[in-house]
Amino acid sequence: MIEEDKACYGEILRKVRISRGFQSAYVADKLDMAPESFALLERGKRKLSVERFIKLLDLYKMSLSEFKRVER
Repeated sequence: MIEEDKACYGEILRKVRISRGFQSAYVADKLDMAPESFALLERGKRKLSVERFIKLLDLYKMSLSEFKRVER
């Protein structure tokens, strides 16, 4: 994944989290991550594993196609 993609997905992750009304600490806990590590994901400074991405989609009640349609 190129750095630009990580930043793009980070912006989308943050936008979706906020639109769903979740606090970042809550989401980090659900992903078994430290809040600081989750913050790095949302800033595009850390890679998101497939397993955690699937957990996020489940938590946010979204399909992959819905996630792909979210605009930055």
